[in-house]
Amino acid sequence: QNRAPMGLFMHAAWFNKSPEMLDALEFWIDEILATYNNVYFVTMNDVLKFMQQPFPIRDAVKFQGWRERCTALDTPSECQVSNTCVLENSALGGLRQRMQTCAP
Repeated sequence: QNRAPMGLFMHAAWFNKSPEMLDALEFWIDEILATYNNVYFVTMNDVLKFMQQPFPIRDAVKFQGWRERCTALDTPSECQVSNTCVLENSALGGLRQRMQTCAP
C-alpha cells in the first residue's frame, strides 16, 4: 500500500484567471474526502514532520506536528496577521523570492 505524498502545486493567479478551476478543485477535494477516510491535505512542511516522526495512520488526528496549526471549526480560518518572508540565496542567482504566510 503506497502512502507516498502526492504534491499539488498551484498558483493563485491560475485561479484568478480561471475561477471555474477553483470550483473544480474544491469539488475534487470534497469527493476525495468523502470517498477515503485516510487522506489528509497538509503542507509540505507537515509531510516533512511526518517523515521525521512516522506514526500509525490511526493516530493521525493526534499527531502533534499537525495539530499545532489546526483550528477548531468554529474559529475564523483566515489569516489575522500576514508576514512577508524573503529568501535570498546564491543558488537563486541573487534573485530574491518573497512569500506571504500566516505563520509567525
